[in-house]
Amino acid sequence: VAAIAMKRPIRQRIMISAAVMVAQRRTTFAAAFIGARTGGRPLTSSLQRVASSLPFLRASSSFEPTLDQTLSAATYVKTQLDSIVNSGRRDLPSSSQQEMLLNDLHSIASTLLEYEANEKAADLFRYSLQEFDPSNVAVRERLSAALRAMGSMAESARELYRVIHGLEGEIQSRDQMGMIGAESGESLSWLYLDLGGLIEEIRPLPGAGSSWDAGIATEAEAPNVTLDFDADLEDGFTMSLDDDEDEEDLLEDGQGVKGEDLSSIECYRRAISYNQGNGSAHKRLADALAIIGQHEEALKEFGVASEFLPQDICSATHVFYGKNLEMQQKKEKGPLEMVEGPASQTLVDLEWDAQCLANKDEEAMSKMAAAFERDGVVVYPGLIGPDDCDLILQLVEETMFEAQATSYADEVLDFTDETRSAANRVHLALPLKGGHADAVPVSVLFGKLYPLLTRILQCSENEIPLLGSGFMRTSPGAKGQQLHKDVHHYDRHLPVDEMPEGASIIQGEPRCVSIQLQLSDTSAGDGAMGSLEVLPASHRPDAPNGRPTTIEKAVKDPLLRSNGVIPIDVPAGTVSIYSSRLWHRGGPNDSNDTARTFAFFTVTEPNSLAPPGLIHTMERQDVGKWRVSRDGLLQQKAQEEEER
Repeated sequence: VAAIAMKRPIRQRIMISAAVMVAQRRTTFAAAFIGARTGGRPLTSSLQRVASSLPFLRASSSFEPTLDQTLSAATYVKTQLDSIVNSGRRDLPSSSQQEMLLNDLHSIASTLLEYEANEKAADLFRYSLQEFDPSNVAVRERLSAALRAMGSMAESARELYRVIHGLEGEIQSRDQMGMIGAESGESLSWLYLDLGGLIEEIRPLPGAGSSWDAGIATEAEAPNVTLDFDADLEDGFTMSLDDDEDEEDLLEDGQGVKGEDLSSIECYRRAISYNQGNGSAHKRLADALAIIGQHEEALKEFGVASEFLPQDICSATHVFYGKNLEMQQKKEKGPLEMVEGPASQTLVDLEWDAQCLANKDEEAMSKMAAAFERDGVVVYPGLIGPDDCDLILQLVEETMFEAQATSYADEVLDFTDETRSAANRVHLALPLKGGHADAVPVSVLFGKLYPLLTRILQCSENEIPLLGSGFMRTSPGAKGQQLHKDVHHYDRHLPVDEMPEGASIIQGEPRCVSIQLQLSDTSAGDGAMGSLEVLPASHRPDAPNGRPTTIEKAVKDPLLRSNGVIPIDVPAGTVSIYSSRLWHRGGPNDSNDTARTFAFFTVTEPNSLAPPGLIHTMERQDVGKWRVSRDGLLQQKAQEEEER
């Protein structure tokens, strides 16, 4: 009932999974599992029980503990459990005190995950498994989540595989007794979905990461990891990445065990086999197939995903633009000429006079397009005036109010769960309807950008598809995201001798461009305010910063100035145009009390497929309905819409 009331697919399935664990008598963890994934803090009852020993804690029904108070509670509960271990009483069956304390421990550990105290949370989950119940797959799943939050992807995948192996063993036993139920398959479906995501992070599909991986012709060639298990060994798991430098750190004693090679795509296939109605699994499989160039199969899976997830914008966008498959396959354009020289090293190097756009000077347009080809980003301070910024901010505030008033129901589409480093960030669709339908300030913006966009997108058509319209608000306390690219593969480029054959599909993909409108002044705050940060010239392999080694250094330490990452700290009204394949991130917001708000839009070449990897952000009713022209933003005609 709670899941249905939430109307949010990700949280629905977590609530349901928690309910399944209750049904399977894994009550030790059920409350913490629900709390950790739904944003609730099921810690109050735990604190009420320890309040007598920790008098500084208030245990009222509305109490939300601080991090220090939560850590103190963790120390107290663990001390009580230590006394049980030392006294030898932990082997006694059905110890109510032990069960209650373990409930508290798991609840507290889950709350620590919300505070991003991930290492401490992992320590508590490990303690529970090692000292009390190593077969508790629910706690082990939380340990895997904590390890993933810490960035220990390989170890997280290993622990998650243990969970899966344990549940599959249970299913086999129950099947033999005729007791198997649909809920077990549903749980395994979600777990395999999570494992596939981990494997994608450990071994990205060709074109999804920074390396120049050779292309693959079939999904059977997808990168995999080896996960081993032997029930006769106390700790019989091994894991390898097919990379010599990492293997020694990950392999454990376990000679004679049989290995299982798993790719992300195989995990998604298994998720679907356990639950055909898992729309998220169909969606992830579709995205992976699109990355490796299996577009026809990908579109079929996006279609299935749309049936099970009718409000999912990503699937709807891919299905809508799937009509362009034949036309995209015929496209073999070359890249535009880029300006010579090294990548820009300062914000000033990236900035252009906004008047150049207003004047529509052909020579200036050509220079800006050539600069974009080299750096993958151009910046226009003050392109949008204060009045238009205020109008868009008003729409942002109205949308956020509606989202809060409806508890993020279907009327307002929330993409925050899919956002990197989501804590203290809000990511919502920016509506293009009602009194804002002409989207006057947005239309004015696109009218100014149109001449440049036609050059960057290499199109002479009158109308450019608008793929996305959204906004983000980054509040104080938000952490810096990892450097990433929004869309997989590379922009069109000249041949690069060092690239393996097939590493780049027809030497680059159709261009996809992101447009970010700054609605807050981040140029003179009391600290970093979560500004956009970019690695110029990282969108094309033949660009100055397009080499994998250069990108990997910047990913490892984006704050080191010599690695080339530039913060776009600018006044409100500034517009940044960058390739969706440019490596970038949202920086941390270290200010005391100032949130950063920006609107963003995504456009692509006409007659192209929707690109894989992107969080397609738009209201469901706006998908496929808006185009950019020399007159600004236009709504598609009703007749054309019906035909499409």
